[in-house]
Amino acid sequence: MPSLNQDAETAATKLEVWQAIYERDVAMMEKSDNHHCQPHAVRRRIADAGTLIEVGWFLGKGKPIFGYSNTPENFESRMRRQLGARHADLGIEGFHLPDNLMIVGAVQSGGYPVFVPTDGKARGLDALDVFETCVEAAAQYFAKQP
Repeated sequence: MPSLNQDAETAATKLEVWQAIYERDVAMMEKSDNHHCQPHAVRRRIADAGTLIEVGWFLGKGKPIFGYSNTPENFESRMRRQLGARHADLGIEGFHLPDNLMIVGAVQSGGYPVFVPTDGKARGLDALDVFETCVEAAAQYFAKQP
């Protein structure tokens, strides 16, 4: 989902700001047939809270979720690199998945993987090839629906 923070400029109080963003996000999700998510962007190592809420919402509604990552590096490697050797014993998941096992499980529950670069090379935020693969999977999914 796109950032809905533009509502912050017109809201009078902090309560109205978060509430406006939340309500617009839910309204957009209600109108959507599926969700495409990039659980973590290249600049982040883990998914942001908004993406996690959206993934859970779509999962709860039984709507398909399609995920992708512009990096082939798995969650465990990214976290160990970010945290450093002194935190290697924090119980970081060692499943070699592209993201946290719960995110991957939610996406895969619809029958699709979290798509990653197949050539093993990371992409920048503006690269679209992995996203296009993800969109093609969604198109194939909906082509099979009655």
